[in-house]
This record gives sequence, C-alpha cells and structure tokens, in this order.
Amino acid sequence: MVNSLLFFVSPNPRLCLGRTSKYSLDRVDFSAGISKQQRVALRPRATPNFTLSSSLQTETNLQNAASQAPNNKNNSPILLDVTGMMCGACVSRVKSVLSADERVESAVVNMLTETAAVKLKPEALLEGEMSGSIAESLAKRLSECGFEAKERVSGSGVAENVKKWKDMAKKKEALIVKSRNRVLFAWTLVALCCGSHASHILHSLGIHVGHGSFLEVLHSSYVKGGLALAALLGPGRDLLVDGLMAFKKGSPNMNSLVGFGSVAAFIISAISLLNPELEWDASFFEEPVMLLGFVLLGRSLEEKARIRASSDMNELLEKK
Repeated sequence: MVNSLLFFVSPNPRLCLGRTSKYSLDRVDFSAGISKQQRVALRPRATPNFTLSSSLQTETNLQNAASQAPNNKNNSPILLDVTGMMCGACVSRVKSVLSADERVESAVVNMLTETAAVKLKPEALLEGEMSGSIAESLAKRLSECGFEAKERVSGSGVAENVKKWKDMAKKKEALIVKSRNRVLFAWTLVALCCGSHASHILHSLGIHVGHGSFLEVLHSSYVKGGLALAALLGPGRDLLVDGLMAFKKGSPNMNSLVGFGSVAAFIISAISLLNPELEWDASFFEEPVMLLGFVLLGRSLEEKARIRASSDMNELLEKK
C-alpha cells in the first residue's frame, strides 16, 4: 500500500514563499490515477499546514507587546472626583485649571456627577512620569483653587460604581435635610421682613388691624437689622464662609458674589442707622434676608434634582 501511495505522489510538491516571510508546504496531490473510492478513503480530515517562523521575530514581537502594555495603561484617561461646583462658571473654572497644565491634552467636566475626565499628552508619559502622580498633582491644584478633588480608583465594576452612587446619594440626602432646615429658618425671617409691608397692603384694603403693635414693631430699623444679622450668621453662615475662602484663594464663586452683596447691604445699612448725622437714609436690612432666602431655596431644589438624576443613573447601571 505504501509503494502504491508513493507511486501516485506528485514528484514535485509545491513550496510557496508568502509575503509574510513564512514558509508553508502545499498539500500533495493524490488524485492522479486513484479511483473515487480510494480518494474518499485517503481524503485527510484536515489540511495540514506547516509554518516555520523565526524565533528571533517572535521574541521581538513579545518584547514590543510587553513594552506597549504599560503605555496603554498609562494612556487611559484620569478620572477625578471634584466637589464644590455650583454653576456653569465653576465648571469652566475647573476645566481651565486642568487645561492650563502643560501635561493635559483635553479635559471634560460634569457638574451633575461631580467628575472630571482628563486625557494626558503622550509626551508627558514618555518622560517616565506615571499617571497616578499626575492625577495627584492635578487634584492638589484643584483643591488649592477651592474645588476639593481626588483621583477615582479605576478598574471597579458596575457593582462598585452603583455602591459609590448610593453612598453619594445618602450623603446628599443628609445635606438636603440640613439645607431644608436652613431654608425654613431663612424663610421665617423673610416672612417677618415682609410682615412690615403687609401692614401697608392691609391698610390699603381697609383692614386697619394691620397697624397693630406687633406689626408696628417690625417697622423698627433695629428689628430689621437684627433679622438681617440672624440671616447672615444663621442659614447664610456656610455660604459666606465658603465664598470668603474661595475669594482668598483667588477663585471666587457664586457664594462669593452672594456673600459680598449681602454683607455690603448690611454694612451700609448699619452705618446709616448708627450714624444718623450722615443723613444717608439707607436702610437695606431686608435685602440680605430676601437674597439669602431665595438663594438657599434654589440650592435646595438643585440638590433634589441632582439626587433624582443620580438615582436614575443607578437604576440604569443595575440593569446592565
């Protein structure tokens, strides 16, 4: 049988040289002079394919892959958790601080999720500096500008992300409870300030009970000054402190603007009240109370909207 097979082997099996510099031996033709039944019996289960590769080339490819692996890891974007953003100006400020770094190629900031994604330049990684150290320096720069930041650990799965979202939602809910109490206190002061104006409305309607002793007390400038001072030191204290700290760091935010307006109105009114010889006739004690009341109400509604949006994102992550 072997002799008969050797008799039908093609005397010149083809040896082809491909473009990839790999040698492959073509299959041998047994079809000449063999019956159909013999060809079926001798048909191979699979076409053999013999490949000869250079061991030097294989070793070089492995070394290149090993050298590119850390670079691909370092090329991944840096994700930072940033807090303290309250408006579009804050988002622009954070983005400008990150983009000002010569190692950063691009930056994207999301106020809703309180995150910032940073893509580094390839030159920064070629210099041997790890992305972790760059992330720490960027987070430190943002913290110095008034936005507390830290690097988010990458490689966490969906379950870990959902857990972080839930923890953040719990913290936000605690802040909402505290904010609700401040809003109630602030709007109590607003109601007292508006009570003096209510007496004029009642008088125009023919209801003269509005000129009672209690409402007459609310017309006193000293009482109005006390209400304004209570609004500044009570519900508006955190807002004023945050605005002052941001102003000292050279990056004033919305709290700085609101605080400056409220304090300026109170100081001018206090000087006018305590020095009548100046004849300023400037009584603006109601403005700080009204301004803080509306700002705190808006912040409370904003926090509720953020928690509602984060809960929707949690549900989407859990479904994946």
